[in-house]
Amino acid sequence: MPTTPCPADCGRTRAPRQYLCRDCWFQLPRETRRLLTDTGHAAVDRLRQLLDQIHAGVPLPDIRLQ
Repeated sequence: MPTTPCPADCGRTRAPRQYLCRDCWFQLPRETRRLLTDTGHAAVDRLRQLLDQIHAGVPLPDIRLQ
């Protein structure tokens, strides 16, 4: 199964169809994880919010989505 680097730049890889590696995923607040698992019209916007905050240097436990 191919893997890609975790966008959180932690040095680990993530599996296909995952936003982050397992370790980084569980550092996110529970509500943020819940919102990211919801599918629908806002899913792409939530992914963009996640990646924007990661690239802005927001610590994973502090990431909140709208």
